[in-house]
Amino acid sequence: MRILCYLEPATFRHDPNLLRPWVSWYGDIQVSNAAFAEFALMCNPWVAEFAPAWQFSGHILPIDEVRLQEAFGFDRTAYARAQTLGLGAGIPRDAVDTVVAAAASFQPDVILTFSEAPWLRVAFPAATILWLEVAPTPRLHAPAAFFVDACGHQSRSALNVCADRLLEHDWGVDIASMSALIAGRRGLVADLTEARQMRGWLGAHRQGRDLVLLALQPRDWITYEGFQEGVPMVELLMRTSTRLPDAVVVPTFHPVETLPQGMQQYLERRFSNLRFPPVEISAGWTEALLPFASELIT
Repeated sequence: MRILCYLEPATFRHDPNLLRPWVSWYGDIQVSNAAFAEFALMCNPWVAEFAPAWQFSGHILPIDEVRLQEAFGFDRTAYARAQTLGLGAGIPRDAVDTVVAAAASFQPDVILTFSEAPWLRVAFPAATILWLEVAPTPRLHAPAAFFVDACGHQSRSALNVCADRLLEHDWGVDIASMSALIAGRRGLVADLTEARQMRGWLGAHRQGRDLVLLALQPRDWITYEGFQEGVPMVELLMRTSTRLPDAVVVPTFHPVETLPQGMQQYLERRFSNLRFPPVEISAGWTEALLPFASELIT
C-alpha cells in the first residue's frame, strides 16, 4: 500500500518552520505503520529539505507552492476560498497539474491530509482520502491521538455531512456512562497544575459572573478559520466584549500569535469585562480553563 502524506505548502504564518509539528505527526504515523505501507510526504521545498531531521523518513515529494499560488493569480483570498469551499469554488487546472507533477511516479492508494486541499480529489481520483485532526481534550499530560474522517475536514467533515445519520444511529453507548466519562475527563483537566493556577486567578476576576472563553485562532494557518482573512484580533475582542457585557470574557491565544502586553492592558482598561490570563498561562493553555467556562467561542 502506498500512503501519501499531504502537507499544506503555502499557509504557514510567515514562517515555514512552523510546519514542523505536522511533519513529526506524519512521522509518528509512518513509524507505526511502516511494516505494511510505503510512505511519501508532499510538502513545499523548504520543509522537504528539513523533513528527515523532523522525523519523517519516507519519500519526499516537493511541491512547487509558488506555482500552486500562481494558479490562483497569487490571490490568497481565492486560494482560501478553494481550500474552504472545495470543488464548488472551482479548481484551476494548473493547481491540479502542480500536484500531479510533484507526485511524479508515486501513485497513492491512500492520502492523509490535515487540510481540505480539494485538488487532491481531482489529481488522484482513485485514492482514498482521509482527513486528520488532532484529537480533542484532554491533550495536556495525556497521550496524543488523531481523529480520522473519511468525509472531509472541518466544513465537510462527517459531523456536517452525516449529522442526521450519526444522530439516528444506535451506537450502543449508555448516555449516563458517556456523561460519566466526560465528567472524568473534565476532572482530569481540572486537577492539572495549570488549572489550579487558573482557578486562583479567576477567583479575583469572575465575581459570580459567567465565564466566556474566547479561544483565538492564528491567521494564515492550517485551519478553516486561518485560511480566511477573518476579523482582526483586536476588533474581535472588542466586538465580543461589547456583546457580552454581563459576562467575563477571557481570551486565550494560540502560541504562534498573541497580543503585545501594552495592547492587552489598553483593552482591559477600555472593557471592564475583558480579562487576559497571566502571560505564563495565556497561550496554549485553553484546556486548563475549560472546566470553569460557561461558554466557549472560537
